[in-house]
Amino acid sequence: MFRANPQRTGFYNTDGVHQGGKLKWKLQLTIPYLAPDACPVIADGLICIGSSQGPLYSVDAQTGQQKWTFNAGCRAIGSPSIADGVVYVGTSDGTFYAIVLQTGQQKWKFKIAEKLAGGEYYSPIVANGVIYVSSPDGRLYALATQTGQQIWSFSNKGNQLTSPPTIADGILYFGSHDGCLVSVDLETRKQRWIFQSTFHLGPFQSAIADGIAYCGSRGPTLVALDIQTGEPIWVFEPDNNTLLPFVLLTYPAVADGIICVGGSNSVIYALDGSTGQQIWAFRTESELLPSCPVIADGIVYVGTCGSLWAIELQTGQPLWKFDSPEPELRLKEPRGWLPQVGKWAAAMGWASYSSKVCSPSVADGVVYIEVCHDFYAVLCALH
Repeated sequence: MFRANPQRTGFYNTDGVHQGGKLKWKLQLTIPYLAPDACPVIADGLICIGSSQGPLYSVDAQTGQQKWTFNAGCRAIGSPSIADGVVYVGTSDGTFYAIVLQTGQQKWKFKIAEKLAGGEYYSPIVANGVIYVSSPDGRLYALATQTGQQIWSFSNKGNQLTSPPTIADGILYFGSHDGCLVSVDLETRKQRWIFQSTFHLGPFQSAIADGIAYCGSRGPTLVALDIQTGEPIWVFEPDNNTLLPFVLLTYPAVADGIICVGGSNSVIYALDGSTGQQIWAFRTESELLPSCPVIADGIVYVGTCGSLWAIELQTGQPLWKFDSPEPELRLKEPRGWLPQVGKWAAAMGWASYSSKVCSPSVADGVVYIEVCHDFYAVLCALH
């Protein structure tokens, strides 16, 4: 699921890749890009990921062979969630689908809005037989995983929900467009507290660990809140040595008491989870956004424009770097000639031509990344 687990910590409890970062396989898709603010989701030997032009793709995790596609007639939104052999995903026409993982057959669907825009906001979460999904009209829905029937809903008084829900210890958290984080008790279905920021925020995504909600906003600040009271513990805002008004931050990843967050200044920061004090900072060679860091087996993985970095969590020392592959030129396919034109225009200084390595996922000693080119998308497995 989005950010690896219901707590949205970006921590994968699995073996990592300590050396090499060599290409195991790649699968090229003739679409402009996959979902750039989502991530591959792996379960039962299959990878599921949405795309900008509609289909949800299922790929064999070992071989990279495409297994099936599910096309609802509009594009898949955000990262899917997988539970008990079923894939749950939203689409841009405001519908959520349950799809059988092994076959790609639809199980049920539920309409929550006329349309969905934006990526990760509508990545669902599954817990105890219930799927929780955000909606643009400010309502959070709880649906039965077996039937898709609505069990209950929670209204945020019309404020658009701009984060997927987070769940920890029976408490649900979600962020809204007006810079709030709301805490709801799942047993009573009542609001516990609401945190209202006093500074500019974008989407407000929380990662819950060690009694603290670490709230990233894809804005200039990272906020740590006490999950019992909703009161701020500390705020991190990086020094700005760019020409922009502020540095935009990614969503955080949390493991072993360390918070990792990347910035639009091409720096990834490691912070002490209790105090917010900087432990180390590592400058990559290019911008991190829209990729968000993840952690597995003591290693931080983060994508940039053109590369994936593996960095030691405790020290900030780089372990290896993988440069994304160029797409194969396929002149007979639609848009097959466009990559060559794009390179030529970039060489003349008339356009930019680059690839973005989006948020990675890790499973069983393999790192999975989506590489978004201007005219193609490539799904890669590294080991």
